[in-house]
Amino acid sequence: MEGYQIIWLLKQLHIAMEQHGREILGGYDMTPAQSLMLDYLLTRKGGVPYATDLHIESGISKSAISSTLKGLRKKGYLEMTIDPVDDRKKQIVLTDKARQAEQQIEASLQKRQACLCQEIPEQNLKILEESLRHMLANMKQENQRRNNA
Repeated sequence: MEGYQIIWLLKQLHIAMEQHGREILGGYDMTPAQSLMLDYLLTRKGGVPYATDLHIESGISKSAISSTLKGLRKKGYLEMTIDPVDDRKKQIVLTDKARQAEQQIEASLQKRQACLCQEIPEQNLKILEESLRHMLANMKQENQRRNNA
């Protein structure tokens, strides 16, 4: 495990964040991934969102996006409607239930981030965020390279 400490730590962190998120979101019958997706949709500005847009913007696989949206739809947080211009595309329409959960979701995300970042100096957090963005860009570039090969 010696040469893979960053990967191992990221995996452990992911698991811990999922557990913490599930505890905080207990009353909303929503997974942490669903809360992040719903928060993104609630705060997204401009235009009607489509699942393909989410895939392109986030880099998350189409199947993961589809699964998350399906779960949110089943729980009544969104509906999928056929695009009037292109019937192959489905628009994501948020429900009143989603809008009512908006403050709880935002509070949940703030709690998770506060827990995650407590006692870390602001300067270190900025470096960490920049480093994580760079790592993510590296992974997206590698995935794109493999897809084009």
